[in-house]
Amino acid sequence: MDNYPAEHTDVAYIGRIRTDEANVFLIAGVHAIGSVGAIHHLSTPGTAESLYAVVGEAPFSAVVRSTFDGATITATDYAVPPRVHS
Repeated sequence: MDNYPAEHTDVAYIGRIRTDEANVFLIAGVHAIGSVGAIHHLSTPGTAESLYAVVGEAPFSAVVRSTFDGATITATDYAVPPRVHS
C-alpha cells in the first residue's frame, strides 16, 4: 500500500499463543485489508488443514501476504511460513 508505484498488497501476522487460561489466536494486519486477507487465506479450502498438519496444536507464528482490488482480496500466500514456537 505504501510503495511507489502503488502495489495493492498488505501483510498480516497470524499466530497462536498460550496463556494460563486459554489458547489465543491472533490476527493483526498492517492495515485493515491485511487482516481481511489473513482471514480470507485461512478460510480458503484446505488451508486450515495444511496449517494444522504443520503446527498441530503448538503455538506458532506466520505472516500472510494478500493482494487486493478495492476491498476484494484477489490472492494470498505466506510471506513467512508457519513456524512453531520453541
